[in-house]
Amino acid sequence: MTAPVNPVDPSQSAPPERPLNPWLRLIAVVAAWGMLGLAGPGALEGKGTPALAVLAIALWSAAAARPGRFAFLIEWFGASLGFAIQLEWIRHVALGALVPTGLGMGLYAALAGPLLRALVRRRVLFPLAVGAAWTFAETLRALYPPPIGHGWLLLGHLSAAWQTMLEGARVFSVVGATFALASLGGFAASLARLHEARRRGDIDDDLSIARTYGPVAIAGLTPLAAVFAAGALTSSPQMEPGPRLLLVQPSVAQERKMEIASARDLFDLQRDTTRAGLDAIARLGEPPPDLVCWAETMLPLQIVDPSARAGIEAGVDFPAWRRDLGDPRVLVDFDAVEEPLIQGEVFGRGRRAARPALLPEGTSFLAGLEVWTERGGELRRLNGVALWPAKPGAPRQLGAKRFLVPGAEGLMGLERFGWVRRAIAPVAGYIPDFVSAERTAVFELPRAVGRDVRIGASVCFDNAFLATFLDPLRAGEIDMHLVVSNEAWYLDSYELDQMVAFSRLAAVASGRAIARCTNSGVTAVFGPDGREIARLVVDGRDRLVPGALATTVPIPVRPATGPTPRPPAVYLDLIWRWLFILLGPGLLLGARLCNRRRVGR
Repeated sequence: MTAPVNPVDPSQSAPPERPLNPWLRLIAVVAAWGMLGLAGPGALEGKGTPALAVLAIALWSAAAARPGRFAFLIEWFGASLGFAIQLEWIRHVALGALVPTGLGMGLYAALAGPLLRALVRRRVLFPLAVGAAWTFAETLRALYPPPIGHGWLLLGHLSAAWQTMLEGARVFSVVGATFALASLGGFAASLARLHEARRRGDIDDDLSIARTYGPVAIAGLTPLAAVFAAGALTSSPQMEPGPRLLLVQPSVAQERKMEIASARDLFDLQRDTTRAGLDAIARLGEPPPDLVCWAETMLPLQIVDPSARAGIEAGVDFPAWRRDLGDPRVLVDFDAVEEPLIQGEVFGRGRRAARPALLPEGTSFLAGLEVWTERGGELRRLNGVALWPAKPGAPRQLGAKRFLVPGAEGLMGLERFGWVRRAIAPVAGYIPDFVSAERTAVFELPRAVGRDVRIGASVCFDNAFLATFLDPLRAGEIDMHLVVSNEAWYLDSYELDQMVAFSRLAAVASGRAIARCTNSGVTAVFGPDGREIARLVVDGRDRLVPGALATTVPIPVRPATGPTPRPPAVYLDLIWRWLFILLGPGLLLGARLCNRRRVGR
């Protein structure tokens, strides 16, 4: 005769998880990922809906915690579909890219399911197990650059909707916010699980509320409380007025920008938009800006960096698969275009000086453009950014994009195959054969009044990677960040809102203001607390509208001695990432060791 099963204390034991029907798992997982898509920035609300994301995690964890047939494959499918929803704006460039993108990112996310089931079997508190499993998979996905990983839209980015939680990124970075929201979702699922366990008689009715719900409440709510406390108890560095910027947004349709014949038109359009912005500043009686900014590759000019120039003199050629570009010595002729265009028309200097010059005296110029460099004995292209200081004779400063968009700017070496180039050229209108920069550029901006400013300069997709903004601060002094971007590919989709969420969190984690200069939107400035300082809005719209945003960017007050203060996240971010990658497996290992000791007794 089988002995009856006695109801037990949930903190001491747990009944085996009941298998879940594959169809029910499919419905739950797809619904959860659909809710996560709707919770993202720009879907239902501009800043995102973190409360909906918490409910999505609760639904996902309630299903993923239970074993069953085809569990991993179903969760992979659901996550892949979910990422395709979150990245739906890619269809404006290449609809077919959604399939490999969704499958690749979904594979990382699906790793959370087996880890969660293993942790639950080992009786790890459910909110802790959910937070550890979800953050493990998400952080692993974001740790490496594409194509191995992809850090786009982490759960923690939704904290941008809750100001105090957003400011907690000063300490816990984005990964801490992810763990807090995932644990909160696990707590919500725990309440439902405990209620069902009590209904089935698996929990002793005589147990107190505190004994039943206390442990899961502590595990589920403590991470969130810690992030909120960090936001409430810390502050950004003391700031002072910094450089005056004019951020130019011409709103050029991508189709027009891709037309080679429109290069002069592209320059003239931005010149006219810039003049209109400068005239507006003058009418207000304000001093001219320290810097005029044009967006990613919006300067129709190619330049050669010192390494490429030296390489050409030494006989370095284009890659064998791009010999159609001709003689590499023609690249040095770009100087004959740069001199009259930049020095002549922009600054009004030299033999071909424009009268009047585009920029007033004392105003520097920054723009995105293509740069040729020498890389591995070959001449390759960078998606670059250049700063021409206002001081006559001052050398230009160059930087470039660190993180390339997979398939749109780099093909991970596949561009070397002729059949790949022939297939993609008609679709993209060009061959994505760019190479990436090794580090984020830091520019020195001279000012007529006030100290010179050190600017971390990045390009478009860099905006989604926190390393873009934290690495320069670990290396030295940075006063502000500037992102030049071209998001015209994506029209007015919520990709723009996602980019804003990335910028706001990066501003808080780095303790530095971020200015975004875009072709078509959103052009804006965010302070070191993540709050919006200025945004270009024309007739009530912040995207697909032309205009110029004049604004002053705050910079940190530099102490007389020692470095400028930096938030703890600047140094803790990498530690948090590895901690949360190791937390789930560590809990699993620890639980196994504890169980062995119990058996040994």
